[in-house]
Amino acid sequence: MLLANKYVATHLYTKNDKMPLPFRVHEEPSAEKVAEFAATAANFGFNIDTTSFKSLAKSINEIPNGIISLKGGDLKDELKHFKEKKIFEISDFFSEEFFKTKRIVYVPFSD
Repeated sequence: MLLANKYVATHLYTKNDKMPLPFRVHEEPSAEKVAEFAATAANFGFNIDTTSFKSLAKSINEIPNGIISLKGGDLKDELKHFKEKKIFEISDFFSEEFFKTKRIVYVPFSD
């Protein structure tokens, strides 16, 4: 997403006779938030390198784009056409009764 933002900003800058555009610099996230995100990502099978801000950004950018959905019921027929998919029992994360029959489904996009 950041690459797309950079491309659009560059395009607008060169197209509009180098008109100045606002530029936002994000501060580095707190160590607590990074650890929380890395633990959550690990639950979904993604390894996040938190040794530096650069390695963190690289790890996040390596996660393939895809669709994440909350689904219930029998998913066998609905997902049979997707070769790559990950299904997680949401009851592993939440104990409420509603989630006992729900799953998180992740289907990556292929280039």
